[in-house]
Amino acid sequence: MRRHNAGFVRKCIDGLAVLAYLGFFAIAAKSVARTLMDGAVFMTQVHEVLLSPIFLASGAYLGPYVFCLLIQQLLGKRGLQ
Repeated sequence: MRRHNAGFVRKCIDGLAVLAYLGFFAIAAKSVARTLMDGAVFMTQVHEVLLSPIFLASGAYLGPYVFCLLIQQLLGKRGLQ
């Protein structure tokens, strides 16, 4: 039963990472596309993306998530399931 719960928790964590990934890159792509379409100075207007709470929250989740995955791979703790 414990192993089943651990699998469910892992799937929830991975699912949140997928949603964070989609939100992070959708906001970034939208900002870059708008900057290019407006013909604005790229280096100044693109920083507007940092004001988006979705961008900040998803980036804050993905940072530790990816770091944890890399450590697990390095230590060989995560196998194919």
